[in-house]
Amino acid sequence: KMILPASEYHYEGVKEGKTGFTSIARNTLVTTAEKEGVKLIVVLLRGQSAAENYYETEELFDYGFNNFTTLTLH
Repeated sequence: KMILPASEYHYEGVKEGKTGFTSIARNTLVTTAEKEGVKLIVVLLRGQSAAENYYETEELFDYGFNNFTTLTLH
């Protein structure tokens, strides 16, 4: 749902994702996103709901893209 532009959970830059549910792990979501050459992976386990996982993933991507930089070491 984060890939689809028409989805309420759409997040620009998401490349792939996998949802799941088990009685132990509860609602799960693994998602990758890329912006300006930076690639991030978010893994959420034991979510209360699928919707909550989408919102938390968005918050983590925003934090990662806004607060970290890539450095090239020589």
